[in-house]
Amino acid sequence: MYKLFFLLVLSNFSLFSLNEWYGYTDEVMGGESTIKWYSYTDQVMGGDSSIETIKDGETFHILGNVSTRNNGGFIRFATNAESISAKAEGIKFLAKANNQTYDIHISLSGMKMPPWSFFFTKFYISEEWQEYKIFFSDFETYGFSMKKFSPENFRELSFAGYGRDFEVDLLIKNIEIF
Repeated sequence: MYKLFFLLVLSNFSLFSLNEWYGYTDEVMGGESTIKWYSYTDQVMGGDSSIETIKDGETFHILGNVSTRNNGGFIRFATNAESISAKAEGIKFLAKANNQTYDIHISLSGMKMPPWSFFFTKFYISEEWQEYKIFFSDFETYGFSMKKFSPENFRELSFAGYGRDFEVDLLIKNIEIF
């Protein structure tokens, strides 16, 4: 497993209404890495989606509503990844949900067209706990980025409800980069 260091830097944006949570890292063994998770919705651009994030031990419970009203249609539970090893191959986690399709979005640093461009993969989550192992090579592109899709260029990694009207009820734990 690779040593990870995650950093979140935000200015005082009055448009953002973020719920912030900390995951677990190598700190449990005396290391210094910190993972900071936060959630946001299309409300940052006038949309009507909502999100609530509840942390229960090592489990994150993401509840909300994705609404395409007002040109919206997304919720994200995200972390800003400053340093992921170039050798990293994917993300692994345990999840259960409300029999819906969810996304993982990865945004890169640098110039993108349009500015909200990202890479994504979709996956179905049932009501039973299941381990997911998703390779970065399985991600597709939405938009264009000047930088290569490679872990050292990742800016943000997020679990997302995206692109259609539906209720979000997602539980995630044991998130790790492999």
